[in-house]
Amino acid sequence: MKQSDIDTRIATAHLIDEMSLGVTLIPESERVATELAHFLYSQRTPESLYPLTWLVWSKLSYVLGVFRPTNTGLPPHVELAFQKAGFDHFWDVTLAEMIDLISHNTRPPTVNFAALAQKLNESNRAHAKEIRSFAEAYVNEIAGALSLVTPTAMDIVEEMYQRDTDRTVHSSREERNLYEEQWCTILTNAFRFRKDTMARILPTLHVIASCHAVFRWDKQRQFEANDFIDFHHAAAALAYCDAFLTERSLQVLVSSNPLALDKLLDCRVISALPEAVSYLQDLP
Repeated sequence: MKQSDIDTRIATAHLIDEMSLGVTLIPESERVATELAHFLYSQRTPESLYPLTWLVWSKLSYVLGVFRPTNTGLPPHVELAFQKAGFDHFWDVTLAEMIDLISHNTRPPTVNFAALAQKLNESNRAHAKEIRSFAEAYVNEIAGALSLVTPTAMDIVEEMYQRDTDRTVHSSREERNLYEEQWCTILTNAFRFRKDTMARILPTLHVIASCHAVFRWDKQRQFEANDFIDFHHAAAALAYCDAFLTERSLQVLVSSNPLALDKLLDCRVISALPEAVSYLQDLP
């Protein structure tokens, strides 16, 4: 959607349709919530869980949820047939069709990544002396990321409690804030002392926090606007794909020490075109 020219944007969508076969990852916020839920439920009933890698994929047209017509006023058997026909129709909707439909409207709002890059670069310079190691930078970044998702963790824990007891949780705002702080501390310490294990359990947060930590630790690096989009692409690919085809600079970032995310998450990262073609040709 960054492409301002509609024709090239739709051409890119056609390419994605051809290569993806209409399969897509669910949005990042849902992936993080799914990772958290899978982790928390695994502490109670691991035998009842599907593998995490089964839970993060969707059909393109349902990436924002499964919708079907209801309360149509039609007889029940007719409404059911109508719902099935709608499901079948949307199952085959392509990204190119979706892009063509929305391209005639205003482009979706985007974050001003250039301003964000400038702000973070200024902050890194101002606090450069406070970061003495990559490990320290990483813990700061993962703690910040976890602070944003601990409300979701609390929602999951309360849901587990309600399922077990059939009782609703009634917490004051102050109690809720305290519990969220405690969960943030617990998860941060888990990453601090069992980093590799937690990285495989919550890979999306780990990849993004790791990329940001490198920029905080390496005083020579400067954020650029597109870096943030790259980080989120990397988080999706490294966590759930067998291979990540990207540009050279991002390959070096995620594959080199201290990150070595390709080895940790078992994802081959490729930037050279001949290597990419060879890899694809060798697929079963």
